[in-house]
Amino acid sequence: MTTAHLAGIARHDRPKGPMETIDRVAVTVAEGVHGDYRGALAATKPSRKRQVTLIEAESVSAAMAESGAVLDWSDCRRNLLLRGIRLPRAEGTRVRVGDSLVRRDYLRMRPVRAHGRASFGAARCAHAGLAGRVLRPRDR
Repeated sequence: MTTAHLAGIARHDRPKGPMETIDRVAVTVAEGVHGDYRGALAATKPSRKRQVTLIEAESVSAAMAESGAVLDWSDCRRNLLLRGIRLPRAEGTRVRVGDSLVRRDYLRMRPVRAHGRASFGAARCAHAGLAGRVLRPRDR
């Protein structure tokens, strides 16, 4: 199991809606990141595997440097920004974020899009991310 340092939290309340960055949030088995559209949808439809998304802070920084873009990390449209970790690629792998435990259930993430067009370092951001389900929550 891999442990990560949480560096940022973001959520969106509707499909393709703007990402909201926040300082604290409840992460639950029932809804993933509280107030996030995808987590709530996954809770109501068990066939939906993508409840919470994670991304490596170092990969976001590298993507911005490669492209010369100066954007916020939330433009990658992921829920949790993690620092000091290389996210695992194997399905079923578990990642600990604080007291929360996330299992990688979704192997393929779509390229990141921001504002209706391919975002900075889209391929890098897609490969640096992980989507999965919360196995154990953390209330904040």
